Amino acid sequence: MNDWEGWSAQRILHDACDAAWISGHLVDAHDLILHESGAAPGPGDPPTLRARHRIRLHAQSMRVGGKRAIEPQEIYRIFGRGPQSPENDLALYDPDENHGETVDAWCARWTELSHEPALLQVGYGLLAWAQAPAFTHATVADLLLLGERMARASRLTSSAPLALATGARRTKWRPLGVMSDDDFLADFLHAVEATAQVGMHQLDELDLWRERAGQHLDTRRRSSGISRILELVAAKGVVSSRSIADDTGMAVQSAARLCNELAGSGILRELTGQKHFRIEEIIVFVGSRAAALVGIVDMIAQLGGDPDHLFAKCHIRPEDLSTPDHEVPTQIVGEAIIAGADISGCDVFGARLAGGRDLSTYLGVLGRMVWAAPTLQSALSDMSKRIRRVVTGLNDHGQSTVLIDDVSPHVHDGGATQVTELWSSSESPVKFDNKTDRAIYPMVHDPAPNGSLCRMLEMSPGFNVPEDIGLEDLLELASAGYQAMQSDFKPTLESVKRHPTFHKTDSLDYLVILSGRLTMLMDGDEQVTLEPGDVIVQQGVMHGWQVEGDAPVLLFAVLIDANAA
Repeated sequence: MNDWEGWSAQRILHDACDAAWISGHLVDAHDLILHESGAAPGPGDPPTLRARHRIRLHAQSMRVGGKRAIEPQEIYRIFGRGPQSPENDLALYDPDENHGETVDAWCARWTELSHEPALLQVGYGLLAWAQAPAFTHATVADLLLLGERMARASRLTSSAPLALATGARRTKWRPLGVMSDDDFLADFLHAVEATAQVGMHQLDELDLWRERAGQHLDTRRRSSGISRILELVAAKGVVSSRSIADDTGMAVQSAARLCNELAGSGILRELTGQKHFRIEEIIVFVGSRAAALVGIVDMIAQLGGDPDHLFAKCHIRPEDLSTPDHEVPTQIVGEAIIAGADISGCDVFGARLAGGRDLSTYLGVLGRMVWAAPTLQSALSDMSKRIRRVVTGLNDHGQSTVLIDDVSPHVHDGGATQVTELWSSSESPVKFDNKTDRAIYPMVHDPAPNGSLCRMLEMSPGFNVPEDIGLEDLLELASAGYQAMQSDFKPTLESVKRHPTFHKTDSLDYLVILSGRLTMLMDGDEQVTLEPGDVIVQQGVMHGWQVEGDAPVLLFAVLIDANAA
């Protein structure tokens, strides 16, 4: 199976999950893949069983060849009906309902539409069914599956699915709702546009992933089983060490070891602790939501600027903000951030914007980067500041080589604090390991006994203490945080009164300030403000952190287990 066939199969699968979502059910795509491969027990819940049945029907509709006509028997199969209903079960069937005549009438209408352009032919066909449905209790998901068959019959699609349910989920189009003909067709076209954008985005991700995987494969021996694993995960989307062993014939432990290596190199991502892996997501620039512009307008007003100047500079109309979920080009949002900084006179406009709202809910890719970037230009340059690791070791011939050269995938995002794990050890002296990525993830706060941790921390202005929270609540939050990070430190009312971050570890810490301004708090009222380039040697004593100004702080840290004071 090539990449195109694998992408089409996964698109059919995700379309089935979207159809279930529209019908009010939650079906996980990863579970479906694992069920199909035998890596998980077969499902017993009706929504998952219906999704599997829909996948089979959808795949069958793609194999009808050059057949343009749609026969009544196909419609009965799509809607899960028979041409004749049992007459004696009046609890389920209406004896006066004549499915056959309605289905035949729709088939005749479909034939009449053959002169229309393919896209309109599908739209008018769906409209005709919505106006006179043959089956009273049919669902939206059933009708969208009929739309897939129409797309194939009209030659709108050939080897790839249209995935109407995917588009419908991302728009307000519901084909069985009450609406005018014009509104129906307009919403249908919006759904087609949405599903096309999703499909192109997925193909872009797959191409970039293939490029990254190819670069990794170039460093391996040609006999390596990694190439077979890459082909399998590209085709199926999600694999397990067991399914890899079944499909390739390699041992389960060998498959697990190679998958762990690919996960450590940022090629695959582990879904659970049971060795299920999928393609690592690649950042691809797509549209943002109009709510991003609303947030920018609000921030300009808060900083004393005139939002009308934003409309004039970026050619934005106020009515463009009326639908928060409407997609707008990311470039426009970036230009609005730049204009916002100029209009408000705030050099760190982006950071203020990020501190005021959770940008990830509406700003897409820029939401993560803008925490450290007041303008689009600096946000884009910030992409290159994601932490690159270069780990050396010995190859099979005892020669020095680069084992890992990647952007570390081991990132713990704690909201106001982001920790990137780079490496660790759990013994002293250290035993060099040329096979394993030793970065610890999920994050732990303290190094292991006789061990060490190497990490990068980014602390945003939101890291500081809110003024409207009581000591008891602060203590509860701090205790939960340290417990989640498996730390031995137990905060007290006295420590959180000084600062919620006030703590100590049984370790010797070497800390380097790379950017931003950070105040280190000590016992009593002692404190020291640190600038970029300053180095801290922390010898296991109580301390806390306070971010100064509106810019985030980037801190490099090495923690070594010690007998603390």
